[in-house]
Amino acid sequence: MIRFAGMFLVLALSVVSAETYTLEIYQPVLLGGKQLKSGEYKLDVQGSNMTLKKGKVLAAESKVKVETLGQKAPATRLICDKVGDNLQVSAIELKGSTTKLVME
Repeated sequence: MIRFAGMFLVLALSVVSAETYTLEIYQPVLLGGKQLKSGEYKLDVQGSNMTLKKGKVLAAESKVKVETLGQKAPATRLICDKVGDNLQVSAIELKGSTTKLVME
């Protein structure tokens, strides 16, 4: 597996509330067994559960482990593993925070 930080995959992150974020994905990725197309998604974290919605439609959900980075992330990054011809999200670092969401 090839692992890399896909900063180019995510353009924007804006805090909507304490545990809800908006992010933009620019190329297809796999998350929680679902193929996510390019577009804007609402990311919500409640405890160890993360959901992504596109509009009002649930696009993906995953169990996550919340980790703390040593310093604030300078940008939102999707950390992806290359699985065959697909990119699979293994973690998300949130811009301006020390939060890292690791997919379980």
